[in-house]
Amino acid sequence: MTTPLWKRVIVYILEGLLALVFISPLIWVVVCSFSPQPGSAQSKGWGVNNYLTLFGYQEGLPKYLFNSWWCARSQAIRSPVSTIRAAISDSW
Repeated sequence: MTTPLWKRVIVYILEGLLALVFISPLIWVVVCSFSPQPGSAQSKGWGVNNYLTLFGYQEGLPKYLFNSWWCARSQAIRSPVSTIRAAISDSW
């Protein structure tokens, strides 16, 4: 027995609205990063001056991105290793 079309349409609409609720903060962040904000490098007009400022801030954007990648990679390796060790020690 298949679900009636009207029920599937309602489910798809609700799923779409839920997806919009979860994606809207990400869209907001991207829009705001290019928009003019007082007190930032992008005070007039739309552009990428905030990113240019971030690129040269202290150690620079490449260093920050590398550190984030390194931490994520390290955790991705450590997590399965510690899980396997815990599983093995419980089985003995």
